[in-house]
Amino acid sequence: MIPAASDALYAEIQSKVAGRPCRVVSGQSRQVMAASTAVLLASGTAALESVLTGRPTVAAYRMNPWTYRLVKGKLETEFVTLPNYLANQALIPELIQDQATTQAIVNAIQPQLKEGVSDLFLAQAQSIHETLTGDVTDRASDAILDELL
Repeated sequence: MIPAASDALYAEIQSKVAGRPCRVVSGQSRQVMAASTAVLLASGTAALESVLTGRPTVAAYRMNPWTYRLVKGKLETEFVTLPNYLANQALIPELIQDQATTQAIVNAIQPQLKEGVSDLFLAQAQSIHETLTGDVTDRASDAILDELL
């Protein structure tokens, strides 16, 4: 099942999967992720949403080669997906540019499907969730007071 973020993407994806055993739905990304056995996505907030569902996830992303060369040299972080950045470790596989091949995606997701997600993965997902849903107002005011005092 593939969730499309907009009507235009829905039409484009539908035309590319026509005749294949695949269903395209408009929106509903969280519901689709929660109902999925595994999730393949581009990086962004979808990666964070997927990890928070506890589903095996692989992020794969390709961009224009010239854009990639320009951006790659300016990156100051080891990770490009939000969950990996927030966990400060490779929580989900990131297949970027030439690494984002069909075989690499299969190789990254198969162990997760066979073994299931690890307890560490689930603990890190829970930790990220708690960090993002805690009392933000108190934390913000504490941070401001720390800077002022």
